[in-house]
Amino acid sequence: MISSLRLFVMNVDFIDQKLTWAQPDEKRRKSIMKNVIKSIAVIGMILSILPVNGIYTCTANATEAVVSVSENAVDVKSLAGSWKYQTSEKDNGTVVIKADGTYTCTDANGAVTYGTVRTGTEEIGGTVHRTVSFFCGYEFAFGGYYDDAQPGIISLGNGGISSLVRIADVKELAGSWKYQISEKDNGTVEIKADGTYACTDANGAVTSGTVMTGTEEIGGTVLRTVSFYCGSEFAFGGYYDDAQPGIISLGNGGISSLVRIADVKELAGSWKYQISEKDNGTVEIKADGTYTCTDANGAVTSGTVRTGTEEIGGTVHRTVSFFCGSEFAFGGYYDDAQPGIISLGNGGISSLVRSAAPVSALSGDANLDGRVNVADSVTTLQYVTNREKYPLSQQAAANADCDGVNGITGGDAIHIQQIDAGIIW
Repeated sequence: MISSLRLFVMNVDFIDQKLTWAQPDEKRRKSIMKNVIKSIAVIGMILSILPVNGIYTCTANATEAVVSVSENAVDVKSLAGSWKYQTSEKDNGTVVIKADGTYTCTDANGAVTYGTVRTGTEEIGGTVHRTVSFFCGYEFAFGGYYDDAQPGIISLGNGGISSLVRIADVKELAGSWKYQISEKDNGTVEIKADGTYACTDANGAVTSGTVMTGTEEIGGTVLRTVSFYCGSEFAFGGYYDDAQPGIISLGNGGISSLVRIADVKELAGSWKYQISEKDNGTVEIKADGTYTCTDANGAVTSGTVRTGTEEIGGTVHRTVSFFCGSEFAFGGYYDDAQPGIISLGNGGISSLVRSAAPVSALSGDANLDGRVNVADSVTTLQYVTNREKYPLSQQAAANADCDGVNGITGGDAIHIQQIDAGIIW
């Protein structure tokens, strides 16, 4: 790792010489050096996440624990978003976690601190727990435990009194929702990513306003809230649970709820039409709401896709229907828990199975997102630092090995930084 850093310093010197002798225009010179500075910052971030020896303690009463770096550690990207810092029934501020592994904490008095987030595992009494630690510089600030069974909570200890509770991001709620009251359709609610909404009731009357999210503690349990306002007046609202991302419960003993209508855009792509173990062709769904179906014999039909909801036995299901002109062709049910399947019925025998998206083979694209930037350099350096904790797939490894020298080293990370800075193409 140290040798990689020496290479990086030499590389910065090379860039400076190149800028001096090539004499590019001032705007391009500033752009290149800005990217170089960004790359240096990334190196600093990588150093901050290197393994640290010591005992992780979340509470004063914690028993002796063994900290280990494990592939079971939670991915920081999955924690990205806003979290409410709760201490008993008292709001203690908010914590915003970013996908790049940094965070900002604003306490109840408005004071702001920031730093980096590290994840790992800790064994206590024979049980392995996934840890989330927040550092301000090199100093441990606070931390706790994360459980997949409760993806909206990071427990900070103190007998469960202190915790971070994820605040529902309005952007993740964006889309169309069916307003259900018992078995009666009461209209639709369209939530937009900018935090506004439009509600059309069963009679066609339209109201609009803003959406606010937060948390509320009931009986010692912290719940994520979604509230709809018309101007300054509360209109309606309910609770959102990560375990049921397609439902906002509006109360009344579960009778009233908003049920997410499958967005055709999220279904866009290629799907394999399966009947039992037999391939029956493919279905290509487009983001504009149209589709093309090619059966096993090569015959092609096309039409439109419509989404909605249907209640069966008291349970509301999200529906996906395919029409050829005005005639229903086929359709089925979509479940957020299985986003790669549209069940077409027949006891689960028939279904549409989403085809895997093509994997990027772009040189330097170590994280396979179809682009080459500093994030790929970070991914490469993480792999060089700890291959067991940060493994790469076969394609990702092939993309990361891009500097012309066999094997993935710090030189590849530097090569990627040069691409991102515009030094090489």
